[in-house]
Amino acid sequence: MNGKQKQKIQLLLGGFSSRYTENPDFFDTIKISAISGTKTYNGTVVEKSGIFIYDFGARETFENFNSVLEKILQTVMNYDSIVIEYTERKSGTRIIADDKNVKLEKFDIKDAARAFGLKAKKYNLDLNKAALLLKTIGFMTEDGKLKNDMIRKYNQTDRFLDLTKELFENKKNLTIVDCACGKSYLSFVLNHYLWEELHIRAHFTGIDIKQNVIEESKRIAETLGYKNMEFICEDLKTFDKIKPDAVISLHACDTATDMALGYAIRNNAESIICVPCCHKELLDKYRKEDL
Repeated sequence: MNGKQKQKIQLLLGGFSSRYTENPDFFDTIKISAISGTKTYNGTVVEKSGIFIYDFGARETFENFNSVLEKILQTVMNYDSIVIEYTERKSGTRIIADDKNVKLEKFDIKDAARAFGLKAKKYNLDLNKAALLLKTIGFMTEDGKLKNDMIRKYNQTDRFLDLTKELFENKKNLTIVDCACGKSYLSFVLNHYLWEELHIRAHFTGIDIKQNVIEESKRIAETLGYKNMEFICEDLKTFDKIKPDAVISLHACDTATDMALGYAIRNNAESIICVPCCHKELLDKYRKEDL
C-alpha cells in the first residue's frame, strides 16, 4: 500500500485505542481482511484473560492493546487494500483503505429475528439487536423466531425495562448488584439495554447462595461476551464487599428479599428494584385453621 496512507491509518487506529480505553469491558474483536493481487488474507484479534491474541498467518500474544495496533499497522502496509473492523457488543467501526483512499465508517451487527403475536408497539428490547441474548436465555429459537410460550415472558421483560429505565437515564457509570440473582435473566436484559440503547457503562454483580445458578450465569455471560458481569456464590447475610448504585431483588425466596433490602440500605444504594416472593419462614410460624 502507498506509504502516504500510513499516517492516516495510524490516526484512525488511534481512535480504536481510545474506544478500547473508554470501554474495555465491551470490546469484542478486531477483524482484518487484506488483499494482495487476487488473494484475500484474514486475521483476528481477541482478548482472553487480559491477553490479546493476534492471529494473522501466525499467532502472537500481546499484553498491551496499543502493541497489537502497532502490529496491525505494520502488517497491513504490505497489502494492496485492507479492511479493519473493531467491534464491541453489536456495533462497530471499520477502516477501509487502499492506495487512493482511507475512510472510516460505523456499522451495526444485526441478527435476523421473527416474532408473531406481539402487540403493535415499540419495544425496548429490540428483537434484532437482542437476538443473541434472547437465544442464549431461551426466549428465541436458533432460527430467530420468538418462541410462542415465551411471548408473554418477553412482554413482561420489556415491561420491566419500561418501569426501570428512568432510574438509569443520564447516568454515566453504574454499579448494579442483583441479590439472589438466580439465572440472572433480567440482569442480562438490563445489561444489554443500558449499553445498546442508552449507551451507559455499567458493572453488574450477581449474588446467590446456590453454586449451580452462579455457574449457569457465568456460562451465559461468557457466551454473550459480557465481560462487565461477575457472579459470586455468597450469603447475602454477610455480603458487603460492593457499594452499589442500584440493587435488584426480584422474587428472592423466603427472607432473601429482606436481606437484599438490608444490603441496599446499609450501602446507601441510590435505587432499589424489588419484587418480594414467598415468606416461608413467616408462613411456618402462624396458623389460622379456617383459612
